[in-house]
Amino acid sequence: MYNNFNKTFFEDWKEEINASLLDNQSLYIALFSIDGALLLANKAMQDILITKSADDLLNPSFAKLLHLSCSNKLIYDGYATFGKESQDDNLSLDSRIYRKADTFLFIGAMDVNLLIAQNRSMTLLNNQILDLQRSLIKEKYELEKVTAQLRQANDRLNEANITKDKFFSIIAHDLKNPFSVLLGLSDALSQNLEEYDTSSVKEMITMIRQTSYQTYQLLEDLLLWSRSQLGKLNFNPEKIFLYETCQAVLGLLEPLALKKEIHISCDIPLDICIVADVGMLQTILRNLFSNALKFTPHGGEIKLSVIPSDYNIEIVVSDTGIGMNENVKSNLWNLTTSVSRSGTDGEDGTGLGLHLCKELIKKQGGKIWVYSCEGKGSQFTFTLPKCSDWD
Repeated sequence: MYNNFNKTFFEDWKEEINASLLDNQSLYIALFSIDGALLLANKAMQDILITKSADDLLNPSFAKLLHLSCSNKLIYDGYATFGKESQDDNLSLDSRIYRKADTFLFIGAMDVNLLIAQNRSMTLLNNQILDLQRSLIKEKYELEKVTAQLRQANDRLNEANITKDKFFSIIAHDLKNPFSVLLGLSDALSQNLEEYDTSSVKEMITMIRQTSYQTYQLLEDLLLWSRSQLGKLNFNPEKIFLYETCQAVLGLLEPLALKKEIHISCDIPLDICIVADVGMLQTILRNLFSNALKFTPHGGEIKLSVIPSDYNIEIVVSDTGIGMNENVKSNLWNLTTSVSRSGTDGEDGTGLGLHLCKELIKKQGGKIWVYSCEGKGSQFTFTLPKCSDWD
């Protein structure tokens, strides 16, 4: 009864079973004739056959199968390789090969254990690749960080070299010239004093005083700048009434203004109070006023004013001088390319004063900018904190 049931079952489900086998992508089925012709192949087998004949069977070869005994129909049980001798991607299948009369039936499948082992190998290889990628990314990040540090160190070294060259230039030229003037005038007075009248002597003494004052101010700027470059600039903020400090600086510069007949007006309310370092503020104002006097022709005007805001005071120094073109303005704050120009009376300059102003203002939490038009004067504006922000 059991055998009859099996027979009936296969007869009833023959079409479905055959269709499933032929459509199975994991099972490889082929039927060859005794002369090697392909009689039947399911979709999976058709995909791997190249010549569509028994010539695609490499190991064992079809010629070897022809000589194997077929007493029990199963003539081969093991791995069979399909492909071409010249190819590296041939496929080996766990297979069984049967012979009945003049036909050979091949049934094969992928070795599950082999696939699992290959999958494990691929997973291990993939993990190793990921680890290598992470390591390379980390090394790249470290290399970029070191490169950035080297670039910053190189920039600092270039700045230090520029600073050194600027110092040597000022010492060799800008300090040497005024001392030559002082030596020449003092020699003339000491050796030929009796030959000069009182007015000539007074004029020469005035020149000595002005030259000494300018040289002293240059030395003071150099010292401040050197301390700033070394990070040793002391900052002592305090409450300051701006009007008083401005008047003190203007008093020192009054002889220069009188000499060029330049009118200076100070439009600052007496109660304007800021937070600043007194010494730094005096240096900033002195340099901005000296710069304005230098580039303003005889009979011109310089004005000092303020613009209060919620948190800061804008301090404005404007003049009716020769102004600046775009090239001069673009290089004004850059020590490496700053352009030193002669004043309207041939006054020399180093380009150091404005650069020092910017550093001192930044040190106090402010900023500086300029509006200027060639032939129409300049307006320098900088900010400092109001007293209301000071505890």
